[in-house]
Amino acid sequence: MTALQYAHRSPQRRRSGRITGVSTRPQIAENALASVRLEGLEPSAEILEIGSAWARGEATDEDLVDAEQRLLADADVRTRAR
Repeated sequence: MTALQYAHRSPQRRRSGRITGVSTRPQIAENALASVRLEGLEPSAEILEIGSAWARGEATDEDLVDAEQRLLADADVRTRAR
């Protein structure tokens, strides 16, 4: 599960298994970034850009998945090159 998918699940849902509130896209994106930073990581400019576009409604969930797959593939290629 990606950080964005995890953040999409409200704290109430994680505790009770049911949704008791509604989160907006900006709240979800903010929570996802906070989660990444709590892990001691800093999101790249590309991640911030696609996350902001998604929060504004200018990118779809599919765009996020595509970006995630592309970034993971790029990271894998860089790791193998070392």
